[in-house]
Amino acid sequence: MAHHIICGLGQVGLRVTELMLRLGEEVTVVTLNSREEYVLQAEEWGAKVIIGDARSDKQIIDAGVLRSESIIPVTENDLTNIEIALDANRLNPDIHIVIRLFDQS
Repeated sequence: MAHHIICGLGQVGLRVTELMLRLGEEVTVVTLNSREEYVLQAEEWGAKVIIGDARSDKQIIDAGVLRSESIIPVTENDLTNIEIALDANRLNPDIHIVIRLFDQS
């Protein structure tokens, strides 16, 4: 079982969390602002949820970035997602990165 970090727990983050857990993967979610019901649902499914800013090295290190197979930034802010991805790559050059980008331009 591989470990994955999902950053952001809105509708997209919750769905990605659900799908990864269905595959039998280990998931840690880092979220700054999320609906309480999303946090409770993710935890009920078996994800570890950390309330904090995924742009912080400490937060993603605590989430397991040094041992994770992938990080999936899916916040509602494209620049935040890019910043998280670059920080994760700096800390773990072997990590796979999947980014949610909304702005087509």
